[in-house]
Amino acid sequence: MDNASFSSLPSELIVRILSFLQVSKDVLNASLTAREIYSCAQENEVWKNVIERWAYSKPLTSAVKNWKAYYISRHRLDLHIDDTVNKLIYRPEPPNNARIPRFREIPEWDLDCKDRLLQHINSPKEGEDFLARKFWAGTLLKTLHHRLALQQWQKLIAGEDTSLERALAAFDVFIEEGDGVDFDYVSNKLDQMALVFKRDWSDYDSLSTRGKALLLAHYMLQYQGFSETTSGSSQSYYNIRNNFIGKCLKSPTKAGMPLIYVAIYCALAQRLGLDARPINFPGHVYIVIYPPEGVDLDDISRAPNQPADCMYLNVHSIETLEVKETTLRQTLAANDPPILGREQERFLQPADTLTMISRTRRNIMTCLHRLARHPTELGFHQTQGEELVYQFLWINMIFDNDDINVWERRHTHVGYLRERVENMHIGDWYLFQDIVLPVFRDQPEHDALQSSIHNARLREADVGAPKFRTPTLRKRVKYDIGNVFHHKKYHYTGMIIGWDPSCKAPSEWQTQHRIEDLSGGGDQCFYNIVSDDGIERYVAQENMRMFHGTESPGEALMRLAGRYFLRWDEENRAFVSNLKEEYPDD
Repeated sequence: MDNASFSSLPSELIVRILSFLQVSKDVLNASLTAREIYSCAQENEVWKNVIERWAYSKPLTSAVKNWKAYYISRHRLDLHIDDTVNKLIYRPEPPNNARIPRFREIPEWDLDCKDRLLQHINSPKEGEDFLARKFWAGTLLKTLHHRLALQQWQKLIAGEDTSLERALAAFDVFIEEGDGVDFDYVSNKLDQMALVFKRDWSDYDSLSTRGKALLLAHYMLQYQGFSETTSGSSQSYYNIRNNFIGKCLKSPTKAGMPLIYVAIYCALAQRLGLDARPINFPGHVYIVIYPPEGVDLDDISRAPNQPADCMYLNVHSIETLEVKETTLRQTLAANDPPILGREQERFLQPADTLTMISRTRRNIMTCLHRLARHPTELGFHQTQGEELVYQFLWINMIFDNDDINVWERRHTHVGYLRERVENMHIGDWYLFQDIVLPVFRDQPEHDALQSSIHNARLREADVGAPKFRTPTLRKRVKYDIGNVFHHKKYHYTGMIIGWDPSCKAPSEWQTQHRIEDLSGGGDQCFYNIVSDDGIERYVAQENMRMFHGTESPGEALMRLAGRYFLRWDEENRAFVSNLKEEYPDD
């Protein structure tokens, strides 16, 4: 009997075997061996399995019809991302050496690029350019998250139909911590919770509207961990983390602000066919429930001319779950100042998404003000604390529907925002140009802001003439690019990114900083440095004490170092320079 060849097997079996191949290269190589195998290698099952083994963070969509074409498009995107990251690390020769324009491509990307960027961010620490790769890929990913969040809020402000869950998820997306919490996570988590609820309570559809509303509230509070003990305390109220719907859904304790609980309840209700909406009550957030057309809350038929009834829920306390309308009206009347008559109606009617997002903004502002006095209550890692402030500055630029002092606030904050973009978020210059600049079109700051964008591009692209270390300079300039030091007077830690053989700062700056009082005055080497708070400074040589022994940079400096350096050299206790064009001898 002749030996049967692989290509002579039934096509269904060949497809099944090919689907076990781990990488696309193996599939392509196999497809070149015989015409029959080539035909089988085009099947969707083969390429769908290859793609699933990539373990993309974005869920694979059932809308994909041609999985090979989908793979090819993702592969091309990955190659483009690789090229962008590498050109940010190793700048091409002028005039193509500018980094800022490379971030202009990000509007063409979506979360499909996240997986490849994470591969760069999580590259091996032993790599020759580990810190630079982590920094620039991370900057691309942050810029992408910032853009997606800001775009979501811009759509909301423009009047586009936006769900509350998605508008709230934008707060999570903006400060995404690498925990996978994004728009898809929030939506999928709520879908999953609704499916589990329907599975566990199979008689749900047989209940009246009132019964459904109360059952869902009990389910959240008693079975899903959404408890008044995690939402009602003062400590919980001022924990800024509890303003984020994604963090609440991901947390084992389900800690969240009352507004977040209301949003989750309404999102689940919508998936379960229940008409539940938030109301913007003073000092609290309640839910209003409406029955279907033609029946009341207890599923009893009502006449066409009979007004529809409704019920109010307080989903933060199982003891006072259903709240009577008369109680709410009495609370409004007892308000200071009292809210009476027809004025009460707007606090008892459903609130739109923009109103609830503005309320979330105010809640975050309250938490940030408290954190200024109680920094230990942050609830986030310190680096996320800075990201929260940055997010708040952006929100203040685009939301103005509930603040009579909007322009006073914008005039105050725009300088802080511009400074943070320049020092810590270089990838966001185009967002600043596209979003902030139009806001200030008729304001006195407009021209100065436009100039700052132009000047930032020029500074970033201009590496300057090379500074060689002549024998004389080697004696005068004691420290190298990449050295890390403690400031003797102000006690911060910093890293050297540039030097001048003597002070080149303007005379006004020298007078302001009393340079003449230094023992060496201005006639000593001065260094451009980045401190561990992300600020660039100009420091006299006599004020610096270099790291010694086993001292290593802290996490803050390591996070910032990739903008200027390739990696940390443990043996030499210094960063490996990525500034060779300007400082070739360092």
